[in-house]
This record gives sequence, structure tokens and C-alpha cells, in this order.
Amino acid sequence: MKIRWTDPAIAGLKAIEDHISLDSEYYAKTFIEKILYRVDKLKDFPSVGIVVPEYEQEDIREIILNIVHTSRDFLKAMKENTD
Repeated sequence: MKIRWTDPAIAGLKAIEDHISLDSEYYAKTFIEKILYRVDKLKDFPSVGIVVPEYEQEDIREIILNIVHTSRDFLKAMKENTD
């Protein structure tokens, strides 16, 4: 199984890392490593996620990972990500 990151997902990870590193480069790195580890675990469970409608192939799937910091307005953040 191959995992391919979209450009918005990569940009999101970078933004998270940049934000956390304002307080701690160590915790920024640690947090990003945890996300990458969990995404890598998808190789063990290839049926997780939904079939990408544009391809309609069982072996091409997508997952949506949304990380919301507790200081953010959760409902506003969810609305922004669905518009």
C-alpha cells in the first residue's frame, strides 16, 4: 500500500508544526511524528477510509484528518473545512 499526501494536508502539517514550535520545537516535532506514525499505520488497515469517488477503485481510498486545537472555536473550524 502506498500513502500519498495531498498538498493541503502537507501544508496543514507544516502550519501545525510552525504553530507548536513557537512554544516548543521539541513538542512540535513530537506531535508531527505521532501524526505520521498513525497515518503510517493505515498500511496495516488498507480498507479504512472511503473509496475516492473520482476513481471508483477499491484500492484507492481517502481519509480526512482534521485536527482542531482546543483554543479554537470547534464549530467554526468544522464549518470552514466543509465549505
